[in-house]
Amino acid sequence: MANNKKFNRWIGLYVLLIIMLPSALSYNNITYVEDEDMLQVWSFWASYNNGAIVQLLKQVNDTCFEPRIFVRNIDQNGTVFAFTIEYPWPEFNFCRIPNFVPPVEGDVPAQFSVFGNDHIFIPFFRIVDGAYEGRAIIVSGQGEILSSEIWLGPYAKYTETGSLYRTPLLRDVNNDDQFYLRFASGVADRLAWTRVKLSLEPFEVKEIYYGIYDDIIVPGTTSAAFVSVSGDLVAPEISKTNATDDAGFKWAVHVSFLHSDANEPTEPYLIYQTSVQFSQLSVRACASSSDGSGHQCIINMVLNSTFGNSSETFVRVTFLSTGAVVDVKELITINNFAGEMEVYNLPYGGYLLNTLTASVNKTKTFDKLTIDLYDNNGTFIQQADIPTDMHISYGVLTFPNNSVWTVSEIFNKTWNLISTDLPKFLPNDNGYDNPTINATYPKTGETIPTDTKTFSIVYNIPVVSSVGNISIYQATDNGDILREEISGQSEYVSISNNNTVFIQVLDSTFNQPNTNYYVIVGSNFVKSEKFGEALAGINKNVWYFNTGDAEDIYADTVNGLVRLTANGTSYYENLPSGGDKIAFWDSVKRQLSQVIPVDLDRLSIHGKPQYDPSLENKQILFRLQIKSTRATGQRSVSKVMSDLTTLIQHKSITAVQYYTYISMLDETYGFTVTPDLWASFKYEFLAIFCILLFITILYLLARYKYKEGRNFAIFRLAIMLQDLVLDILFLYKNSRDVPNLFLPSILAFAVPVTWNSVIAFCIMVQENATNAKFQIWFSNYPKLASIFTVLAAADVEMLSILSSNFAGFPSFTAPFSVKTKTWMFWGGFTNLFIEDVPQFVIQVFYRNSTISYNIIPFLTLISSSVIITINVIERSYHVVNRLYSRKRCRSTESLESDSNNLIFVSYPTNELLIQPSEKTVVAKSRRRAVSTGDIPTMQKFR
Repeated sequence: MANNKKFNRWIGLYVLLIIMLPSALSYNNITYVEDEDMLQVWSFWASYNNGAIVQLLKQVNDTCFEPRIFVRNIDQNGTVFAFTIEYPWPEFNFCRIPNFVPPVEGDVPAQFSVFGNDHIFIPFFRIVDGAYEGRAIIVSGQGEILSSEIWLGPYAKYTETGSLYRTPLLRDVNNDDQFYLRFASGVADRLAWTRVKLSLEPFEVKEIYYGIYDDIIVPGTTSAAFVSVSGDLVAPEISKTNATDDAGFKWAVHVSFLHSDANEPTEPYLIYQTSVQFSQLSVRACASSSDGSGHQCIINMVLNSTFGNSSETFVRVTFLSTGAVVDVKELITINNFAGEMEVYNLPYGGYLLNTLTASVNKTKTFDKLTIDLYDNNGTFIQQADIPTDMHISYGVLTFPNNSVWTVSEIFNKTWNLISTDLPKFLPNDNGYDNPTINATYPKTGETIPTDTKTFSIVYNIPVVSSVGNISIYQATDNGDILREEISGQSEYVSISNNNTVFIQVLDSTFNQPNTNYYVIVGSNFVKSEKFGEALAGINKNVWYFNTGDAEDIYADTVNGLVRLTANGTSYYENLPSGGDKIAFWDSVKRQLSQVIPVDLDRLSIHGKPQYDPSLENKQILFRLQIKSTRATGQRSVSKVMSDLTTLIQHKSITAVQYYTYISMLDETYGFTVTPDLWASFKYEFLAIFCILLFITILYLLARYKYKEGRNFAIFRLAIMLQDLVLDILFLYKNSRDVPNLFLPSILAFAVPVTWNSVIAFCIMVQENATNAKFQIWFSNYPKLASIFTVLAAADVEMLSILSSNFAGFPSFTAPFSVKTKTWMFWGGFTNLFIEDVPQFVIQVFYRNSTISYNIIPFLTLISSSVIITINVIERSYHVVNRLYSRKRCRSTESLESDSNNLIFVSYPTNELLIQPSEKTVVAKSRRRAVSTGDIPTMQKFR
C-alpha cells in the first residue's frame, strides 16, 4: 500500500510538471567569431565537463583541406578556449579519396574523437612499404600533444579494391585507458572494430585487438553500434527475409556483444522482428539505460503505401546483456514527413526527435532544425525554440545533465553554439548527473578532515558490486593527482542495506590540508541487483569536496630503503649505459614526488644500489632520503614517510601502478627506515660492553696478582680474536653484497691466515729444535702451545702472549729466543700490509657501495681501524726506540773511553760479561750506562 501511495504521489507530480511546462523550450546561444576565412565545422563532441569540443577544418580547394586542425573547447558556461593542432602527418590525410563511390564527407580521415578527460584522439594514415598503416596521436583539451605516435596496425584487412573508407569513429568511452574504434570497410555487410588499451603515464598502447562483424545486410545500419556501461561493444544487425506469406517475419534485428575481456563477439541475440512489409528498417539510437534496466535501441521503420503516402514508426526495444528482451514499446508514428529524422535517448528518461527540413531564406538554403521532446510513453511534451534561420551543420549532442547542444555552420566567420536544458522524467536528480544515485558522503562542496577513512554512496535501487573502479583525485593547478583507485570487488568496498556502498580509503588519500578533491565513479562500479546490468557512475568535477586544516609536527630528515621488484631489477640491469641508470633514478624520484606529492628537492637518492642480502633472488635496494623542512604548507617528514610507505604497499590501488618506473617498487617492502645501529643492535652492543668489562676485570685482577707481568696482553688477545671472528662473519654473510669485493675479501682473509699459520708452525718447530729452555716449557704446556699455534693464524704476534708472564702464571713464561721474537715482529709487520690495510680498504669500499649497513660490517670496519692504528703506533715506537738505542750506544762508547767507572748492563739475556779491567760490564745486546756507584754489589759471571 505504501508503494502504491508513493507511485500515485509521483504520478501526480509528473502530471503537474507537464501542466506547468512552457509550450517551448528556451535556449542559450553562444556566438563565436573566427579570425580566418574558409573554416568549416567538421565534428562536434561532448566534453567531459558537460561542455563541447568543436573541430574545424580550413578548405583550400574542392578536394583538400589545410593539414592542421582548429579546435574550440567550450565549457558549460560558454567560455571558448581556441587552439590549433599542427603535426607532421601526411597531407593526403586531409584530402578526399579520388573516385570514392559514393562521395561522402566521411571519406576525410581527419575527423577526431574525444574520450576520457577531454583527451582528443586524432587518427590518420601513413604509407609504409606501399601499404596503409593506421596511426594516431592524443592531444589534451588544452592543445598539448600527450602521446608519441600510436601505431594502430595495418589497414589491409579493412580495405577493398579501389576504395578505402578512412573514417575511424570512436563510438563511446567508459574508461580513460580503453576505447573502441569503428572502421567501416566500404562493404555493406561489414563492421570492422579495433579495441585499444592505453597506459596513461605516458600515453602508450598496451594492447590492441582487431575484429570484424560480417553478414550485416543493410548498409549504414551499424551506425547504432555503441559501447555499453559495462564496456562491451554492442552491434545491432538487421536482416530481411523474402517471405511472401502474411504470417512470415520480414524484418529482424539481432544484437551481438563484444565483451571487454573477449576478442570474439557473442552469437547474435534476436531482440525484434516484424511481419509488416516495411520498405525500410533501421536502428537509429542505442544506449545503455540510465536506470540499470538494460539497453535500449530505437528502431525506425518506413512504410510506403500504394497511394504515395508514407509513414515512419519509432519503436523502443529494451533488452539485457543476456539477450533477453525486457520491453517493446511503440513510441510515435509520423506521416508524410519529407525531411530527415534522428532520435536520441535521454539520461533522465524520455527521448528527443530531431528533424531537419529544407527551407529557403532569400538566396541561401538553410536546414531547419526542430527538436521535439517526448516522455517515456511517447507522449509529446514540448518543442525547443530553435531559430528558423540558423543553418545547422551537425546534429545534436545530449549530455549527462540532460542538456542538449547543437552547432551552426560558419557564415561570415561567425558560428553559433545552441544549448537547452531539458525536463527530467525520472524522479531522482540529486546533483550527480545520475538518476540512480540518491546521496553521498562527503556531500558535494563539503569540508572534511584529512583523517577521513570512509566515504559512501547511497543508490535509489538495490545494487551489487561489480568490476568498475572508483577513483579519488587531488585537484591541482599543475594537473590532477590520482590518490586512490578501488575496484567495486575490492576488499575495501562493502554494501549495506542493498543500496549503500561504503569505501574504506587509505591514510595517504586525503593527505593534503586545505586542498580540493573530487571522486569519479566509473561505469560498472556496481550493478542493478534486479537486472544484473551495470550502472553508470559519476563524472569528473561533479562530486567534489575539500579538506580542512590539519596540525603537523616537525620531524628531522630520515633515510630509508626502497626495493625494486625482480622485474624492476632485471630492467635496471639491462639498461645499456651508466647515463640511462642515472636517468632511471631521476625518474623514480620525480614520479615519487608527483604521487606523494612532495617538492622534488626534498627527495634524494644516495649511494649505489645493492642487492638485498636477505633474498636468494636478486632484488635491488636503494636509499631514499626525505629532507626536513619548516616551510609553511609543507608536510612533515614523518607524514611524507607514512604516505610513501602506504602508496608503495598498496600500489595496486594507488597511482603508483600507472607510472613506468615507480610501479617497479616492491610493495612487500615499502619504505623501510634505515635502522639506527643502537636501536637495532642495542643488545649486541650491550653484550660487547659486558665482554669488555669482563676483560678489564681480568686485567685488573692479573695486575693485582703480578704487576711485573705484561698483563695488558689480555686486551691484545681479545682484539685479535674478535678481528678473526668478524673477518669470518663478514666473509660468510656480507662479502657477496658487493660482487666486486667478494674475491678481494677471500684473498684478504686466506693469504694472511696462511702466512701467519706457516710462521707460527715454523716458530714452534724451530724453538723445540734449538731452544732447550723452550723444550722444557713446551713439554709442560703442550695443549696451551697448540691452542695458541692455531690462534696465531689471526696474527703470529699472538704467540708473544705466551711469554707475557700474565698474572704470574708459569704457563705464560715461554722462553722464546731473540731470533724468534724478531720473526714475530716482522711477521706482524707484514700483516699490516697483507691483512690490516686490505681489510680496511675493503670495508671502506663496502661502506661506500652499500646502503643497507648492519652490525657486522660496522664492527669489522671499527676493528680494522683500531688494529691499523695500534700497529702503526706500535711499529712507530719500535722505530723510534731503535734509533734512540743506537744513539745511546754511540754515546756509551764515548763515555767508555773517558771513564773506567761505568758499567754496562745487558737486559735481554741477564748475562754480564766482565772485561779484563773488571770495572766494565759489557752487554751482549742492548746496553745502558750506569755509574759503579749505582751498583752496591758486583757479581762476576762467566
